[in-house]
Amino acid sequence: MPIPRNDANERSERIFHPKPSPAPLGGAFICAAFLLAVLAIPFLGETLSGEDYLIVIGGSILFSFLTFLFLKTHHLSKTVYKCDVVGVGAVNGDKEKFVAWSDIAAIDCSHSLGGSGELRVDLLDANKRKLVSIKTEHLPRGGRDMLDYLHHRLAPLFDAKADCYLKGDDHWAFSVIRDVVKIEERNLLVEYPKNKKLIIPFSELRRVEWLPGVISGGKAGHVIIDHQEGSLELPQMIKGMQYFIYALKCRCGLSCVNPERPPEVTEKLDELRRKSGRRKLGLLAGAMLFLGMFLPMGIIVWEWIKDSQTKTIGKSVQAVVTEKKSNEVVVLEYTDPQGKHRENDARVEKNFYDTIKTGAKLTIKVHPFFGAQIDFKEKTPMNMTTLLTLFVICAVLSFIGLSIFILSLRGSGKMKLEIAELDAVRLKPEEPVPPSEGSASNGPPPLPTANITAPASCQALKSESAAALVEPTPDKENAGQEKVESPAIDDPNNEPVSASGKSDPGEISTAPAAFQSEIKTCASCGNSIEEEYFLAAGAPWCRDCRGKRVDSATKPGCLILLRILVFGLTAAFLGGGLWALIVIVTGYELGLVAVLVGLLVGYS
Repeated sequence: MPIPRNDANERSERIFHPKPSPAPLGGAFICAAFLLAVLAIPFLGETLSGEDYLIVIGGSILFSFLTFLFLKTHHLSKTVYKCDVVGVGAVNGDKEKFVAWSDIAAIDCSHSLGGSGELRVDLLDANKRKLVSIKTEHLPRGGRDMLDYLHHRLAPLFDAKADCYLKGDDHWAFSVIRDVVKIEERNLLVEYPKNKKLIIPFSELRRVEWLPGVISGGKAGHVIIDHQEGSLELPQMIKGMQYFIYALKCRCGLSCVNPERPPEVTEKLDELRRKSGRRKLGLLAGAMLFLGMFLPMGIIVWEWIKDSQTKTIGKSVQAVVTEKKSNEVVVLEYTDPQGKHRENDARVEKNFYDTIKTGAKLTIKVHPFFGAQIDFKEKTPMNMTTLLTLFVICAVLSFIGLSIFILSLRGSGKMKLEIAELDAVRLKPEEPVPPSEGSASNGPPPLPTANITAPASCQALKSESAAALVEPTPDKENAGQEKVESPAIDDPNNEPVSASGKSDPGEISTAPAAFQSEIKTCASCGNSIEEEYFLAAGAPWCRDCRGKRVDSATKPGCLILLRILVFGLTAAFLGGGLWALIVIVTGYELGLVAVLVGLLVGYS
């Protein structure tokens, strides 16, 4: 069935402005820098072999191609799409291309296999030639508004595509799975991953929503399906996924597909999802920086410890010089304390290198457990200044990475609950209220129920008119009475209200007048409420769902344990690094450092 026409669809003109990202331009700059570096190799003064020239040529071609792709993506991200009752136009700088709706004979919705994998809509003529290609990656909300507009304007073409999948002529396939989703009668059949099948009746569906990458909270674009038994996510790369969304919404008539929300709720929800994505990126970057810098720190400390132990507890063995290499390096052949025959390279002092001859014998010390670790008088000692500098640099970068990780982790649980709360908000259709019995014909009509419900976090975005007075219906019993002010819908201290509209004895009812004369249905589970209910975001909740929500909001879960592990291990590693630093600089092993390490771990 076609999408109902509304004010938004009936506008004479709609303009979709892109939101360019600096990422393509940054990628082009990086690839260009690598290209220049590769091209500079032949001019460094060294003689290159044929294989080296092949590497230079291949690297130049690769980085040139990547630079071109990034620049092209940046250019396409500036395209503005203008739609009206006649057709659609694409404007990019001085270039403008306009296509009438009547010239469009077919559509093709696909997701790119490389890059971000976002949606591309190709408008084709009768000969399957491309008229306009709409890339939605840089459009507002990842192109969801643009796609809804195309659903309305090109409904017959989307109907034809959806029919191919509904009749079985085409399949919603992904990788080795032939039918990831399938619609049979009033049931949704899902197989993802392979051999894990699920049957979901339409009556149990709570939400089916496409979340493009830009508003998916740091994930790749996907389709989320909430149902009575749980939730699952399907990748948007599934063939024909956009036709699946259209079939459920427009052919099957499910209102839970891409649910509409109030504008202020949608804006705040998208912003929270973007912040969540940046937090996840910060967690990943911080963890990689911390671990990446902590590993060199551990290697430096470990090598220093082995070298110190070799000098003190090493076993003396006889070694033979088997080869002299360049840069004052000699090859020593010996048998370690464990009886294993070894050959090891060692850098020696220049005077010793000039006088030593192949076949000469010398006494060396070998670590009792690590046979490759050797030491002797003529060996070049470790450059402690260089090692200490590297250690400090790695420690600073590791601390920066840990700080980024901790800052990204703070408040993530609260943000997750706020996103879940906003996800539950729906734009309710306005329903006429029948006049009450005995009302005067010339009296004022009853006030219709509000068609927008928003959670407490969005109350600041609403106008002050949300606290308007509710005027009762003038009838014989309440004629002449004064207006009664309706209590706030989003009162955080609300008490349970009976389903009949009367509060329990000794309790104050917080139910607005709109809830007093209708059957209550839980906004979370959808079941009828027989006795009492709670108001959350202006919608009734049953006692069971309210209890589950409170438990989930107050239960710490594994976040506290993760925080304890992160802080404790970090304090232990920093304390160990401090001890190693003191030993390297002063040569003293101070036991008081252990007290400081204990204080750090205990405080964290």
